[in-house]
Amino acid sequence: MNKIKQPIFIVGVGRSGTSLLMSMLNSYPRIVFPPEFHFIRRYIASNKEIDLGKLKKDKYLKRLSISKIIKKLKKQKNLNWVLVYKTILKEYLNRKEGDLIGDKDPKNIEYLPIIYKLFPQARILHIIRDPRDVFLSRQKAEWSKDKNWFSQIMAYRIQYKIGRRNGKKYFGNNYYELRYEDLIRKPKVTLKRICKKIKIDYKPQMLQFSKSAKEIMSKEEEEWKKETTGPLLSNNFQKWRDSLSRKKIVLIENLCQKVFEDGFYKKEYPLTLLEKIKLSLLNIIANILEYFYVMILNYKQRNLK
Repeated sequence: MNKIKQPIFIVGVGRSGTSLLMSMLNSYPRIVFPPEFHFIRRYIASNKEIDLGKLKKDKYLKRLSISKIIKKLKKQKNLNWVLVYKTILKEYLNRKEGDLIGDKDPKNIEYLPIIYKLFPQARILHIIRDPRDVFLSRQKAEWSKDKNWFSQIMAYRIQYKIGRRNGKKYFGNNYYELRYEDLIRKPKVTLKRICKKIKIDYKPQMLQFSKSAKEIMSKEEEEWKKETTGPLLSNNFQKWRDSLSRKKIVLIENLCQKVFEDGFYKKEYPLTLLEKIKLSLLNIIANILEYFYVMILNYKQRNLK
């Protein structure tokens, strides 16, 4: 039996609740999630030559204790990054005596075509959060707080669109969307729906995720992932109302127009004539940048070795 035939991938724009969802699923007795190690984006998508020496020094992979895995890989013929990745998942799952393996990396939302090539039957869980709250959260997180406001908004705009488009295109019924707000306000109902989707029985211990979160979190992640250790913050939404200016809210609502058109959230402000003029020009720039970003992304994935 191939235990990693149908892995579970958690994706979403960064700061959308992917870590919380991973902690909950990792609390399930049959499901195993390694600490976040970003293998697809850093190795497989890079399309670079295989080099096992890099893995020994990799700070993310050190958390997985893969020295024995590397020794095993050295004996393999025709080695490539895909085989390395699958071996890591398989060995980690066996070590933890689990039945289902998962991988959580928000950035994987950009690499769903690659995931499909590797695991056509993978289950994709796409968590969606209000872009205004995502923006606010990214302004505070250590890894993103120094990035300019436009790039923060553009990340949401692009990743949300390609996540929905490629998720449905490649994975069909194995692609599932959930809202962060539903997960924190109605956790039991939301988790039951997820369990049904990935064909497992719901377990109440999924709501006791504090220990699980600490096991898969590094010290450097504690500052911006502390909410994932519990208790569940059921009121952690619409914080943007008290923290963002009208100008920022209007920018986010209109540059991330699609998520509002799709009915996930409602806009706060109608636009003034001056705002319409300014945003029409800004959207032209955003459309151009989005077009080239997606084009380059698609080219790299089509030409993957």
